[in-house]
Amino acid sequence: MPDVRTGYHYTSLDCWKRIQKVGLRPYPIHKPQLRLHIGREDVQGVWVWVRRPVGLSHIGCLLYQMSQKNTVEAVMLEVHYDLDDVLSPLCGRGQYIELVHQGTIEHLEYHDGRDVGVIMTKTIPVADIKLLKVYNLLDAWKAQDE
Repeated sequence: MPDVRTGYHYTSLDCWKRIQKVGLRPYPIHKPQLRLHIGREDVQGVWVWVRRPVGLSHIGCLLYQMSQKNTVEAVMLEVHYDLDDVLSPLCGRGQYIELVHQGTIEHLEYHDGRDVGVIMTKTIPVADIKLLKVYNLLDAWKAQDE
């Protein structure tokens, strides 16, 4: 019986339009800490936050997506995934890798090591993905500009 969990994923609005047709497909992920678990730093997968990011962590996720994908529009998705599809260490069947994450923009630390993600090794189907919200960076200052 599958062990289905709920997680969260951020991406651009343009990517979301594509995801609605084909699902959330694995893409290249580079994390140095993977070397300890699988012997290399690069893997094909889908990054999923185990818990919903809040506060500065959430804002950092949005800004990261916007800067990496050259856009002012990003989305937050809720995904349902099977724990059996999470990246596992070379030495352990039935185990999975949780990656503690730290992130900064210059000197601003928006992920302080308490945020945890997993890497899905298979496509997350459209039926298991829900759009939570669309964010536009320009809206953050809209009320102040009026």
